[in-house]
Amino acid sequence: MLIRLMALIAFVVFTALPALAESTWDAYVVSVEDGNTVTVSTKYGSKEPEYVLLFYGIEAPTQSQPFGREAMAFLQRMMPVGTKVGVESVGQLEAGPISALVQVAGDSVNYKLVMAGLAWVDRQKCRAIFCRRWLIQEHQAVVDRRGIWSLNMSTPPLAVGPLTRRRNPKGAFMDVTGSEELREFLDSWQNDPQHIKKSFTEYMDFLAAHSNMSFTFKARPGVSFSLRARHSVQTERVLFVLLDVVDDEPASRWLSVCFYNDMVSDPADKGDFVPGGLMGEDARCFNLEKDDDVMRDYIKARLAEAARKASKE
Repeated sequence: MLIRLMALIAFVVFTALPALAESTWDAYVVSVEDGNTVTVSTKYGSKEPEYVLLFYGIEAPTQSQPFGREAMAFLQRMMPVGTKVGVESVGQLEAGPISALVQVAGDSVNYKLVMAGLAWVDRQKCRAIFCRRWLIQEHQAVVDRRGIWSLNMSTPPLAVGPLTRRRNPKGAFMDVTGSEELREFLDSWQNDPQHIKKSFTEYMDFLAAHSNMSFTFKARPGVSFSLRARHSVQTERVLFVLLDVVDDEPASRWLSVCFYNDMVSDPADKGDFVPGGLMGEDARCFNLEKDDDVMRDYIKARLAEAARKASKE
């Protein structure tokens, strides 16, 4: 399927698109590839796709993500193979696919996906005046917990690389403020002789496995790259753990994991007590300077302890 799609994209790039001279045109569904993508032909009954359409202004989960299969099934019901659709071209990507508004029998498919909770509004790309209406409908889907919003999320899932598309057991994506910075940081972290990245991402996955968590990432190159975790029930404190990748020597980064002192125990006395060290309160910090299984597991046990206490604050 992927090879066929890539071949089709190449065909579109190097073929004239006479139908796109008009802003609105009719086509017939050839296939539904996923919740974001359909292929169409201008010839009724044709099994050979002419164009690849991406739904303008929205993002739907892929099939490997929660509700990705449901989004695809929704489209297959709404626009099965052979369905006549109205296409309003908004733009064409360099790779060939056409960003479009798509209608079936006068109903906006883009809007219907948002209404069903099977897509969210792309706040960076959706700039038309009707996007406000879509945002209102998205909010209503959140309130009603439709589709992806049944996964205890109140903000759109991350539209970033796979390293930051981590999910809890119920399938909810990590809610990260600064997600783009986090993605860039992880993608660029290639030189890692101490194997600290492995521990950092393992801790991210561990925290993402807890429901009702939110995260804030802050990049300060040459100083540190910091990830804060907070439980939704916390009202007095803005976090319960601070994971700092210390960047004073980028070729030899190390990890500092700090908790409020009253939220963790330290039976093996492996941590450092830091008066006023975390948001003005006493802290207990644990350092991981190399790939040490014993220390890594010890810190993970402290993470679990702090997460439990944070959920009861």
